[in-house]
Amino acid sequence: MPTIANTPLLICSRASLLIGGDAISSFSDSTAEATVANAVYEDIAQGLLTSTRWRFASKQAQLTRNGTAPLTRWDASYALPADSLMISVITIQDLPMNMIFMKAMRSVMRQQPIL
Repeated sequence: MPTIANTPLLICSRASLLIGGDAISSFSDSTAEATVANAVYEDIAQGLLTSTRWRFASKQAQLTRNGTAPLTRWDASYALPADSLMISVITIQDLPMNMIFMKAMRSVMRQQPIL
């Protein structure tokens, strides 16, 4: 029975074999296969994980409010978890909120209510 490719190294090694390359034993090998795998694996894995809402790769988290309010029309900003790749929905007391995602700043801002 073959070993299941369930680690990044095994996945990349099997992929290399499938396209006619050599197996790799480490991402830091001095082979072309290891160099390519090391360069592209994380980007490909993150791209696939964010291509749809995979249940196995989902979790809920409580966001932490940042200490200072934004200077623009927003009344609050919240830090995203460091391991987040994609946000599906943000709720407050189980109600979905209208959000703008500021991925570069790693924060989420909530719009002030219109009175």
